[in-house]
Amino acid sequence: GTARLEFWNEEHTISYSGDSRGAVEAIVVLSDGWAPWRACLTIRLALDQSHLPEIFRAIGRVFLPPK
Repeated sequence: GTARLEFWNEEHTISYSGDSRGAVEAIVVLSDGWAPWRACLTIRLALDQSHLPEIFRAIGRVFLPPK
């Protein structure tokens, strides 16, 4: 399956795709969104599913507002 986080006010996405054997691919796309010279950075990581809990905790610390 695939999970995708999109940030609508910026042109950034984080996608996770996994297979049934524990392999996970993370793709991070960052863009400045400024025309006419739009800069874009794409990062691809191959992970084992054991890395996911810490990744999701880090997303919560960095991207989510405090409660």
